Amino acid sequence: MQDAQHFTVQPCTHQDGDLKVEGCIHVDALSPVDAAERVLKEPLTVCGSPQQLRAKVWRLADDFTPVSVLLYRAQS
Repeated sequence: MQDAQHFTVQPCTHQDGDLKVEGCIHVDALSPVDAAERVLKEPLTVCGSPQQLRAKVWRLADDFTPVSVLLYRAQS
């Protein structure tokens, strides 16, 4: 069984063509996608167009280096 990790999720929205990155939300989850889906309550994917960007998810690697992943609205 996989242990939960600590992630920081920054929700992203688009307003009048500009990207707005909102505040940080801390959550324990199994993966970056799981963390962002818990926060945003919608399905997300690691591939997508810039207009579909929904979150930037951060975590610390084993050497305490920050690592981020961009997540996009899943196509339905």
